[in-house]
Amino acid sequence: MFPKEERSNRFYDVDCVRYSMSASRNPKIIAVAGGKGGAGKTVFACMLGACLAGFERRSVLVDLDFSGAMVHNYLNVPDTEENLNTFFAGRSTRLTEIIRRTSFENLDVITLQSDNFRTPCCKPWQKRRLFHELMQLKADYIILDLGAASSNVGLDAFMMADFGILLSTNDMFSIINTYSFIRSALLRSIKRHFYDTPLVVRMLDECGLLVDGKCIKPLHAVIDQFDFQTQEKFKSLNTLWARFQPKVVLNFADESDKLDDFFLLGPVAKDLLNVELDYWGHVRFDDSVRAAIRSKRPEQLLSVNGKASEDVVRLVVRNVISREFVEKKEKTFWFHIDVNIFSMFDELEPLNCTPNCLLWNNCLNRTEGGACSRMNLELLKRAGY
Repeated sequence: MFPKEERSNRFYDVDCVRYSMSASRNPKIIAVAGGKGGAGKTVFACMLGACLAGFERRSVLVDLDFSGAMVHNYLNVPDTEENLNTFFAGRSTRLTEIIRRTSFENLDVITLQSDNFRTPCCKPWQKRRLFHELMQLKADYIILDLGAASSNVGLDAFMMADFGILLSTNDMFSIINTYSFIRSALLRSIKRHFYDTPLVVRMLDECGLLVDGKCIKPLHAVIDQFDFQTQEKFKSLNTLWARFQPKVVLNFADESDKLDDFFLLGPVAKDLLNVELDYWGHVRFDDSVRAAIRSKRPEQLLSVNGKASEDVVRLVVRNVISREFVEKKEKTFWFHIDVNIFSMFDELEPLNCTPNCLLWNNCLNRTEGGACSRMNLELLKRAGY
């Protein structure tokens, strides 16, 4: 990535993400996970990073997919020994020693070699050190690409993130696995409060299971079986449920698809686990994204006329950037089965400049009815060059 003569000096580059922000500013953590492989989470994470970079947000994309790390391939970053493997092995003491640049001006990356890594090798103290180091990076956003397999590191990273995004497709296996990830993350967090009560831990393992489409023991029914003292302890965990609001994105969306099964994901999570899901939007299938990956041209992941690019930009503006200017209450949203998901956000996301835009009050580039300068993907072209 860097010529040999520049390697010794690259940690002191003023444009590097490590020294670009105030030390007192903590980055927002965005965790991207998927219930199963093939849901497109790594591509989505790369597009998310490129989009935030295009909006001049300093970002770091971290590959935490221990079952199949692919970020370095999708962003066309040469594979070297400067990666998370050396961090966990103790050969790199700080994450700042293994951050790499990408072709996007405001996007850096921390890669991983999953074929040389085993998750049991990641000890609890190493995981704590990793999370601590992530919070020290001087960036606006840290994007974590988590694996489809529910490793302890991935589950804990998802729970500690400011935004935990779950990518799901519209097929039944993906929907069920997305639910399983939600269940695993929630129960792991609950069990920490009952580490000294083995009976509670064993009974929790039986709640919320989906076997052949049938549900077994909703969480509230399991809690009702415990004594008064244990039930009171569960009530003290209300803040856990209030904070745990997974953000769901439907990937590879097609307007001709029936979404009956996908719609049930929200009600099932609510009924079995008392978890409120937050629907963040959809990303349509786009051949231009696949072409960019095959040709190893990451700068083309966000194309001016691409459907997926438009969806990702809208999603980022609505759910991430707008929160920088407008304080939003933690209120979740799940769509009704008879709602057209492809037009449900149009009023808040016009492609023309209008007071209805979420960024209107803080926008310095109003065009008064013309094309939106923020939403226009031409704005992002410079991010890849």
